[in-house]
Amino acid sequence: MSKLLKLYLILGAALVLGACSNSYSKRYIFTGESDHWEAKYIYNTTESKNSQNSQESYELILTYKKSIEDLSSMKELEFSLNSNGIDDKVKKHFKEPSKEKTFSFRGESKGSYWIGEDESIKVNVKWDGMEESFDLESASK
Repeated sequence: MSKLLKLYLILGAALVLGACSNSYSKRYIFTGESDHWEAKYIYNTTESKNSQNSQESYELILTYKKSIEDLSSMKELEFSLNSNGIDDKVKKHFKEPSKEKTFSFRGESKGSYWIGEDESIKVNVKWDGMEESFDLESASK
């Protein structure tokens, strides 16, 4: 059998097996900002075609838009995310002044979240006696 024929057979088999995959992945990115903060929420899901099981991972990247010196007295940063598929609240405590303006929070779950591309995610941030709320919208809109 010629090498070219073997190559075509291998490529054909790979295409057939790929088409028979039992799962598919989606990735959504949501962005938004307020006067002091901007945020990016990255949501990845792998869903099975044959059942309701899914595997999700997510990351929120929260960035302070003003001077780092403004955060020197911050003892606690609290934020919440709310939408049809999310209801999370996180607190981060600081013993020393933050040296960073960007804070990243990650997580994984199995079958407990569902976020669609058209979702709007409400973000509420509290720090140093201040509070701001804003919405994250799909970056692909």
